[in-house]
Amino acid sequence: MRRTGLLACLVLAGCATAESDDEGGRFRGPPDALVGGGLDGGIPGATASRLLFYQLGADSYLASAAGTDARKICENAVAYPDASGQRALCRPETSDQPLRLYDVSNDLHLVEFSDWRASNLGPPLLSPEGTRVAFKGEDDDFHTLVRVFDENGVLVDEVQAFELLGFARDDVLVVDMNQPALWKIGSDPVVIGGSNPMATGPDPAGLVFERFSPSEKVYFHDADTGRARELADGILADVYGDRVLVLQNDPNEPGLKRGLLLDLKDSAFEKYIAAPRVPFDRTLKLRLTGPSTVIAELSSFSTCGVAAVEVPTRTTWFDTARDEVFEVDDTGGQAHLASIDQRGERALVLDVDACGNPLGSGRIKNLRTGEVVRLAELIEGAFSAAALSPDGRFVAVSQADGVRVIDLASMPPIARPASSGAPGGTSLVFR
Repeated sequence: MRRTGLLACLVLAGCATAESDDEGGRFRGPPDALVGGGLDGGIPGATASRLLFYQLGADSYLASAAGTDARKICENAVAYPDASGQRALCRPETSDQPLRLYDVSNDLHLVEFSDWRASNLGPPLLSPEGTRVAFKGEDDDFHTLVRVFDENGVLVDEVQAFELLGFARDDVLVVDMNQPALWKIGSDPVVIGGSNPMATGPDPAGLVFERFSPSEKVYFHDADTGRARELADGILADVYGDRVLVLQNDPNEPGLKRGLLLDLKDSAFEKYIAAPRVPFDRTLKLRLTGPSTVIAELSSFSTCGVAAVEVPTRTTWFDTARDEVFEVDDTGGQAHLASIDQRGERALVLDVDACGNPLGSGRIKNLRTGEVVRLAELIEGAFSAAALSPDGRFVAVSQADGVRVIDLASMPPIARPASSGAPGGTSLVFR
């Protein structure tokens, strides 16, 4: 659920992670499930964050969102939680370690997948519901297969494909068969003649993609009905649950762009976002951080070794439900990465280098008052990664001697150690 959005998901409010997931943001779960479901202050999906998954040395730990009651859950492996945080896939970095599925509520490993090896054919994926695990393998003739297992380690189905792109639902996957294909378990895959595929689910479960015919258009293919329909003119920008964001030319302002937010379950739903003007030396990217919230990033190209890398230099946040717009960064056009909580109250802004990596400094900005608090005022020393919880209450930081959690609701904000004794890793995931 890719990473044209490598920089976009280094510190995402929507996925609240400080690393670039292999499955990527296009396969994110539904908004309510992302942070536990329910409502808070009328903002869908903005419930209190409960859990923090993080790395310490080579191992992965689970703690409360406040950083208390920490316990090790993955040895020599990185934890990749499902959308609700009830299950986590312990993904090892080396082939001599097993792939395991961990159950959070019961504090036990449910199953070990002995067929997978880390050095082999690519990373495994956990479905958003936490009930299926998929990874690549080979048959007796050395054809590459995508295999799907249930929570008991039983093989559910397999299909010949080159790549595993992600889950739309626990029974619907996106695979690469020279072209993107939508595969509903128990049925033959449906090859989609399009580009830039992004999965959507669980309801409806399917694939959103672009096709040039003769102009750029965005389509949706429903896995349950088997039918495809045209959504809008433009370029596919992002998908979040059942919401689709399309980047279009603004018909009323020649030379300008706008975002169009659509709902796959409500054909009458349309919301427009007036995108910032794009200078000749910048690029524009729109991404969804919630069912109604959008981040617009203007990026510049910088030299990272021998490669040219896009790094954001201006970040703007839009709430289409409340018709609000906030300029997020205060860097004066310097490279940064910003994440915003689901309520649109706080932003975490990190300074980054030419490669888009955190420099170890940053700040927390109150979008409604403009007040800025530098992280250096709350913690001592630099950090290698940081993440803002979806509810905006906590900031987790990885440092050379461990992981700390800053409680922004306390007065003054308090930083508590979650674990210490080893360097904190780049994986910081709130649920």
